[in-house]
Amino acid sequence: MKKIKRLFLIVAFAAMGALCMTACASTPNGDKKPTSVTDSIYEISVDASKVSVDASDISVYIYSSDGMTELAKKKLSQGKAQFELDDGSYVATLGGLPQEVSYSSVLLTKNGRKAKVTLETSKYDRFSEEYSFAFTIIMFPGDRDVGELDVQVCDDSVCRFALFTDGNVADVSLNVGDYVVKVGIYTDDGLEELYHENCTVTLDRRFCVVAL
Repeated sequence: MKKIKRLFLIVAFAAMGALCMTACASTPNGDKKPTSVTDSIYEISVDASKVSVDASDISVYIYSSDGMTELAKKKLSQGKAQFELDDGSYVATLGGLPQEVSYSSVLLTKNGRKAKVTLETSKYDRFSEEYSFAFTIIMFPGDRDVGELDVQVCDDSVCRFALFTDGNVADVSLNVGDYVVKVGIYTDDGLEELYHENCTVTLDRRFCVVAL
């Protein structure tokens, strides 16, 4: 009789455990919880020591690697912002800064999840009475070497060369406005245009992604 009671208790506890596991894996409306995805921490720190701005007013924006979709936004806290993101590549840029302040947007990758952005003073043209700040071109050259490409950022009056001295990221000094990024390559017949991308420079969007 004792053996039967002991067996009954074992079966009862096993049934209760199975019921608990089912309940714990479900939401109150009966749906199962989604499988958790392990995210990585991506961090942007900002050095504002060279300019007179309130760092608490600065926001960090995270965009998809093609620059088309804003994925996240956070205010700086103690000079930095952290984001939990899937492993991948992202563009980090800043918002809430005046035109008198210049900085470089950065490309984050799974092998480079941390970046430091230093704020600088924008260039002032006393003839036009306008500021020009760093506008970042992020180039994905496909099966070509970025070093063999001729990249220029043009408006209605002038074209400015983008010099890629740091991998596939380059800065060009621009003001707010509409521009065209032209990508060409030199051949025996001269400069052949491969691609062009229209981009609009604003105070809160100072980067353009170009993918061949």
